[in-house]
Amino acid sequence: MGNGKKKPLSVVDWLDSDEVEGKPVSVGWMGGWFGMEPFDKDEPGKARGLVSHRWKDYLEALEDIGEDLAVSGEALDRTLNYPVEEYAEAIRTRVVADGIRASGNWHQEEGHPLFSDGTVGVFSCRAWGDLLAAIWSEEEDKDYHYMNFYWE
Repeated sequence: MGNGKKKPLSVVDWLDSDEVEGKPVSVGWMGGWFGMEPFDKDEPGKARGLVSHRWKDYLEALEDIGEDLAVSGEALDRTLNYPVEEYAEAIRTRVVADGIRASGNWHQEEGHPLFSDGTVGVFSCRAWGDLLAAIWSEEEDKDYHYMNFYWE
């Protein structure tokens, strides 16, 4: 594009785990917070209750993640060609368009988003649960918890 603007980011395909190897990772992290009260560091064993979160809460959490990227405790190099929120929005658009309600194990086996910039998303099962709970909580104005989409 001659005017210097980047093309809008999109998810162009869903890749299985073998196809992801060697591709640059743009987004992905550990998860397991959506729909739950935060941990209380003063009472680490205290049970957490459920709370109502929506997409805006998910996007705010992305700001807190900053440049950190880890899946299953391993730090990964990240290639960000767009703001991290744009990757999340691209996934959201494609998930809704495709009606995807699949779990974290589906994501890890055959549902890695391939973005139009050539990067991929790699999430823990809990983080995928966070993402889908955020998407469908907003779309349906219904409270979902990350565990609704964590594992089948």
